[in-house]
Amino acid sequence: MDTRMSQAVARIFHEAAVLPAKDRAELADKLINTLGGQVDSGTESARLAEVRRRIERTKLGETVPINGPEGLARVRQKVEFMRKS
Repeated sequence: MDTRMSQAVARIFHEAAVLPAKDRAELADKLINTLGGQVDSGTESARLAEVRRRIERTKLGETVPINGPEGLARVRQKVEFMRKS
């Protein structure tokens, strides 16, 4: 990636990072959709099956959902731990 593009991406990222969560999610969805290509039916079926499995586990009390910021904080903690190991 050339330097100009890197600067443009950094600028856009910093502008988008201050948007409300709902707007960031909408922007992320739109950007992902611009990557093109159809999702094959096997991938889509597997993704939907996983969503249904997770919903069912939550309904049965087998898992407890957490909010996005808490989930990201946990992932960041684990990544940091892995870097130190």
